[in-house]
Amino acid sequence: MEAFVSIPSGVTVGGTVGVVPEFEFDVFVSYAHLDDLRLAEDDKGWVTDFYNAVHDRLWQEMRHKPSMWRDLRDLDGRLADSSIAEALHKSAVFLAIVSPAYMESTFCRTEAAEFCARRHPAFDLTVRGMSRVVVAVYGEAPLNDLPEQVRNAPTVPFSKTDPATGACTRFNKPRRSDPDPYWESLDRVVRHLAAILREMQRGATTGAEIAAGNTVAGSNLPVYLAEATDDLDTERAELLAMLQRGSQRAGHSVEPQRSILHGVSVRGGCRDCLARTAASVHLINATAGRSWGDAGMPLPQLELELALQLPERPRPLVWIPPDLKPEAATNPAYREFLTQLKAGTFEVRAPVVRSPEVFNMPFDRFVTQLESRLFREPKAVWREARKTVPGGMLVYISYRAGNRVPVQRLIDSIRRRKYAVAFLDHGAANPDLSQRHEANLRYCDGLVVYYGPEGTGWAESLTLESRMLVRERHRPKKLGVVPEAGGGEDFGIIDDDVIPIRMRQPDEFEGLDDFLDAIEGDVHV
Repeated sequence: MEAFVSIPSGVTVGGTVGVVPEFEFDVFVSYAHLDDLRLAEDDKGWVTDFYNAVHDRLWQEMRHKPSMWRDLRDLDGRLADSSIAEALHKSAVFLAIVSPAYMESTFCRTEAAEFCARRHPAFDLTVRGMSRVVVAVYGEAPLNDLPEQVRNAPTVPFSKTDPATGACTRFNKPRRSDPDPYWESLDRVVRHLAAILREMQRGATTGAEIAAGNTVAGSNLPVYLAEATDDLDTERAELLAMLQRGSQRAGHSVEPQRSILHGVSVRGGCRDCLARTAASVHLINATAGRSWGDAGMPLPQLELELALQLPERPRPLVWIPPDLKPEAATNPAYREFLTQLKAGTFEVRAPVVRSPEVFNMPFDRFVTQLESRLFREPKAVWREARKTVPGGMLVYISYRAGNRVPVQRLIDSIRRRKYAVAFLDHGAANPDLSQRHEANLRYCDGLVVYYGPEGTGWAESLTLESRMLVRERHRPKKLGVVPEAGGGEDFGIIDDDVIPIRMRQPDEFEGLDDFLDAIEGDVHV
């Protein structure tokens, strides 16, 4: 096949054995040929320099000569050419050099879409939380028109924009001896490639990105949910609610039941709680937080390291945000911890080498897949048990009202009936409002929309949006609407799934029990 590329030594890679046995090529390099033009007599082209450097650095990192493929002919990804389509199918990892020229090329975008659309019999696009797509961004190039799997993939910039002038400076290859942002970015690309290739060497995975595999239901219980820094309080509370619901159904509780920060020894408390559990879940971002008591390091790092010191346990499950920037961490040691974690190279030897499963994906997707992994659907008998077990079902109250007091009374009324409650003020300035609203809608059993005199239109729009979700996801099961006392226009939607609720007395909500009974009767079992 003439399109197989000659690597720096001059040997074609067509017959080279890849690092991952199931694939002929380790890395498929997708790029716009316009970015590889030679601008001087001694210039090899930006992409050629990048390709050669990645190849050699990956060779050093993996201790195995990588098999990389790129198209040397000026075809720009025309999949009508059978060699390109064949190479895509035979490649373990897709490395895209995204630039303005790349985004303007229909052929390049099609190449990316083709790789993401193909389904390998042994490997999904995400392998135990690591993406088989890596992106190097060369210049200012928004990724909006690329597949979601590319937009959410590990991304490394090869340019810098001056905030004062808006001028974009691209990184060019200097001498290796020179400290330079180019080499820092290139090494990050190599770490991402090495991490996913090592993960794929561990063996095949198909199905959900967080797959239950052959694990017997309940064998991962009880669960330890690690502490989180203050800026992840919302995410941890949402995850805790899901874990508590599933754990209660299985007769377990979530550890720690009392914060490890309240004990004499933070390390001792963490070890004790981990010893009582079968799995651990960790939420980590660029905020290190305080080093509590005898921890000796930021708490997120400590809890993960202690979890890794239990060789008989499953690998700890770690969520990091897709846009995590380790360089934002001010603590140098924590910055290196994050860099290794994101690259998939963080490990602990105690006494055997163990590493966590790291999931670099949107939070709501992580929660959904984690729930599928840890818990089975509730059995029919649980329908009655829900009524007596606190937190058995979740009601989400979405409100926009001038008076917060009636909303709190509604929350209290639902909690007295042994239901878990999530609530969100749509009238307040909240930068993550959409994300929190989407997560609450996704996981709630019932939605209550509370609106003031001027919020009828908003309430109707929200109800219509939720009705569509009922059809697509079968959640929320039922919708309740509560107008503020003495307020506004009549609600303009009449539907069997929309149940009116009226506040008659300060603590009396007519129709609330009908709404809750409707949820109970519509539980999927």
